[in-house]
Amino acid sequence: MSFDDLHAAALNALPADKQPRQTGGGKEMASASGTSLASSMMMFLGAGLVHAWLHPPKPLSPVSEKPFASSLVRAQERLGNMVSNFRHEQIMLDDTERHLIRLLDGEHDREKMIDNLRSAFASGAMVIKTKGEALKEVSGEHLTLILNKALSRLHNASLLEGWPGSFSD
Repeated sequence: MSFDDLHAAALNALPADKQPRQTGGGKEMASASGTSLASSMMMFLGAGLVHAWLHPPKPLSPVSEKPFASSLVRAQERLGNMVSNFRHEQIMLDDTERHLIRLLDGEHDREKMIDNLRSAFASGAMVIKTKGEALKEVSGEHLTLILNKALSRLHNASLLEGWPGSFSD
């Protein structure tokens, strides 16, 4: 929403007796209210309560059948658990997400990712815990839940690029 649209919506939300009139004084009142709104918005921005973009962010597309994380994200993951998303924010990855980021090259589908998680678990390269206890066995259903949760978080954190298709829930 543009600032002018926000200002107009705020003025329209005022009770009729508080709205500026369209006479000369009304324009001055509208200008003063715009200045007041701008000042408040700057405080909200500084406090991290609202976000502003020069260009509106693109809406999230569904997670594709073969998800893709940028080569920058995959390179950053190799250096540690902090990566930059498409909004230039720093995102901390957990161990499962780090493992999956390596597979998000647009070549691995859901089945291949689950097989990879299963192999990593079986070899001991990945530990899966429930209630703080490491599991000795893990079902395909549990791996599917882990994959869905991790992909959802990566998607919502703006770490995945959109490609046609989507996973069915």
